[in-house]
Amino acid sequence: MDLSELHMLVEALGEEDVAGLLEIFLGDSMDQLDVMRGHLDTGDMQALGRAAHTLKGSSLNMGAAELASACAALEKAEDVDTARGLFPAVEANAAKVREIFGAELTKLQARAA
Repeated sequence: MDLSELHMLVEALGEEDVAGLLEIFLGDSMDQLDVMRGHLDTGDMQALGRAAHTLKGSSLNMGAAELASACAALEKAEDVDTARGLFPAVEANAAKVREIFGAELTKLQARAA
């Protein structure tokens, strides 16, 4: 994952604001994954597409391009079976992003202390 987007945000907004954005992103991304799981369980493809679109957008804003790409593929899935096949990539990318962003958040918080 390329952290240049995140570093540009730090330059533009400052460490404290970016730390806040990371906290929000980390919480919201978990919520969106839970929402997507629920829509996969019910087979609601429209709602699944909206949830994938939401996470795609926030991922792009934070520089998590691989997660955004996985969400874009899920957003375009035409049936539940296809979506179920794509969802593990979203989860794996989200876990990777959580790990990296969590470490960046810890660094930002340590410098602020």
